Amino acid sequence: MNAFGVRTVNHSMIVAAFCAVFCAAIAQGPERDRGEGLYQCASSNTIGAGNTWVTGRGIGFLWGNGPDSAAKVFPFLEFASETGVNNFMSLLVDSRILSYPWNKWFQFGNVSAGAKFTVPDNKELRFRGYGLECKWLYNSQPQFPSLGGYRVGGTGFAPDGYIVQGNNFQWKLVYDMDFISRYSRLPLKLDFNAGMRIPFAKASYILPQYLFDAGLAYVGLGFDM
Repeated sequence: MNAFGVRTVNHSMIVAAFCAVFCAAIAQGPERDRGEGLYQCASSNTIGAGNTWVTGRGIGFLWGNGPDSAAKVFPFLEFASETGVNNFMSLLVDSRILSYPWNKWFQFGNVSAGAKFTVPDNKELRFRGYGLECKWLYNSQPQFPSLGGYRVGGTGFAPDGYIVQGNNFQWKLVYDMDFISRYSRLPLKLDFNAGMRIPFAKASYILPQYLFDAGLAYVGLGFDM
């Protein structure tokens, strides 16, 4: 107190308190999306518990049905969502709302649902990430543009891979290398996937697909590429 009985405050304490609040605000600033991934190449990261990310994509292929046919553009829309259950598990849902047009009509494309698991150190940046993705996938397309017309009904080779009509089970092992955890000026990430897609129908079970994907991404605070 001073001579008049008024309590004085140490200004250095005010400055220290302000700095503490300011530093806490910076620490809670922008964070990267932990569930980032590429078109068909999954990341091992899962979404934080209680969070949901929704992604919309516009995709297209330039495709010719045979050696004598002119190449055509096949555009469609795709939506995906990922919801975090805990620090090492996410639930996945995605769908190709408007898929390959056929006879001037759009078709309802792939629908899938499943889960992705990772090791529990997912809350922090890590140089090596490991994960497992399991999905049920359903394809209802009776017809689609195929390589040279080679297909039997809804089963055959499409622009984005081999399609088996009906129900399929898919699993992928995921491995990541996230360089920003070691080098702060290098926000690059390598993703590697390997797995299988197995049809439910016994008649199609002899047609399993072996899946291999690799991707390189720039994963910054403002955007991914």
